Amino acid sequence: METQKRGFEKLTDEQNKEFQKLFDEFDRKVSRKFNNVSCKITLKEHEKGGSKRYIIEALIQTKGKRIEAQEEDWDFKKALHILFKKLLEEIEHKFHFSDQNRKS
Repeated sequence: METQKRGFEKLTDEQNKEFQKLFDEFDRKVSRKFNNVSCKITLKEHEKGGSKRYIIEALIQTKGKRIEAQEEDWDFKKALHILFKKLLEEIEHKFHFSDQNRKS
C-alpha cells in the first residue's frame, strides 16, 4: 500500500511504533482485497489544558473510489483503532465483500 503521512513527526517513538503496528495490521486486511491502494493519513494535535486531543484523517483510493474517515480522541491508540475500523466498514459497504460469499 502506497502511504503518505503528515503530522507524524510530532509523535513520540512509542506512539510511532504503535501506529506502525496498527497500520501494518490494517494494511494486511486491505491488501487481501485490493492490489493497488493509496492511502493518505493526516494527524493534527490540539492541546487544551495540558492534554492533547488527536484528530486523525484518512483517505484511501482504490479502483476509482475514495474512502474517507476521520476520528478524534484524547487517546491516540483508541483514535487509531476506531479510524481503521471505520475505514474497513466503509470498504465493506462500498464494495459489498460480505455479499460475495453468501449462498442463495
